[in-house]
Amino acid sequence: MKKLLLLAILLVCSIAAHAVDVEVTPITDVISLDDTASFDVTLSDPLGGEYRVYYGGVEWDIRPQTVNLIAGESKTINLDVRPLYVNPGQHGVPISIRTADTSSVQRVDLLVNVKSQSSSSYLPGVNVRVSMPDQISPVSALPIRLELTNSNPLNLSEIKLNIDSDYFAHEEIVSLDPTTKTSEGSLVVEKLFDLPNTLEPQTIGVTFRLIVNDQSIYRDQKSLVVRSHTPSFTVDTQESGSLFKYVDEITLTNEGNVVQSESYKRPISMVKALVTSQSSDAAVLKEDGKRYQLWLVELGPGESQTITVTTNYRAFILAILLIIIVVGGYLFMKSPLVLLKRAIVTQTEEGGFNMLKVHITLRNNSGKALKDAVVYDTIPHLANYFKEDTMGSLLPSKIMKNEKKGTLIKFDVGTLDAYEERIITYRIQTQLNILGGLILPETTSRFKTESGRERRSKSLPYRLYHR
Repeated sequence: MKKLLLLAILLVCSIAAHAVDVEVTPITDVISLDDTASFDVTLSDPLGGEYRVYYGGVEWDIRPQTVNLIAGESKTINLDVRPLYVNPGQHGVPISIRTADTSSVQRVDLLVNVKSQSSSSYLPGVNVRVSMPDQISPVSALPIRLELTNSNPLNLSEIKLNIDSDYFAHEEIVSLDPTTKTSEGSLVVEKLFDLPNTLEPQTIGVTFRLIVNDQSIYRDQKSLVVRSHTPSFTVDTQESGSLFKYVDEITLTNEGNVVQSESYKRPISMVKALVTSQSSDAAVLKEDGKRYQLWLVELGPGESQTITVTTNYRAFILAILLIIIVVGGYLFMKSPLVLLKRAIVTQTEEGGFNMLKVHITLRNNSGKALKDAVVYDTIPHLANYFKEDTMGSLLPSKIMKNEKKGTLIKFDVGTLDAYEERIITYRIQTQLNILGGLILPETTSRFKTESGRERRSKSLPYRLYHR
């Protein structure tokens, strides 16, 4: 089944590709209006077949003929071509060759030059074929191609070719050799023309003229549609600035040929928006988690608009410097030794408490050792130091009574290595059961830095609440 299908396809392709070879030999191709031209037409076909040779028009008188070809055979027939309704000049007489078995038709042209009856000389005659697009964008070059063919055996050594429109023009001198039995005088002229980029959509006319001896022998006009051209605005940015002040000049240009409205956006952070101003008001657009400045610009063909954006960081930098100075001063003045004080109730009686355990944490936050550290703490008048020996706990080096402040306790800590932390604990016992709460005064310390400078530090008072 597949083989039969393949054979059918090959047969169809061979029939479709079946074409006779045709060769035309002029015998008499230059005649007067009352003469008859003569041509030998040779047909050859490797497959053979029956062919009908005929002319389907009314301008010429040509007798139809039938040719039978055996496979691989060639036959030559003579065709007489007599003018009926034609003017002097060169003519291509279309002859049809019809295949009987496939009903396909081939065409060949018999080139006949008809002389004027009133003069033995030939009048200048040129067949012109103009090729150009029907529509074009103004930013594209316009290609024009002219195929010139001499209609007569007349040497046209000086032909003025003129191409003209409202937006471009061209003129040059060309020449055409005579068209004879053995040669054809022809010339191809190709030109490219630029249109104004901002030329508005419209239909323009392009006129073509051929002038010989100050006489026009050809004139034609073709229409060209200029399409709308709407490219995005071009953006040109010029940047300038000095010492934390920057100016951007953004120039938008409409290079299209119609009026357009277009939005232009540029990213901007919230901080930058605080120090930025612009020559024309901008909207704020939030898109995909980002902030933008947005301008809506309308421009005519070829028009431009410049937006000036000024970013001044000077006030912002000054504020940052002041903050740095303040923070730096604070860090410089801040004590490297941090004291944290807290207390917990360890014994209660009759709804109140009468025994506390005090924790004092010392932390060296610097990368250098602190020497000769001493800690001072104060016990309020309502309580006394409760002496006990606890393994590993630092004991006070001095305990003193003070009528105004209460009991003063001194701890000799010594050296604290870089980033070292220590905890001092001791107990205090109140003289009465305390209900509600108690305020423990701040703890202070004195120490020396590695350079020998004496510094001080203190904790916050600790408020103890008991329910």
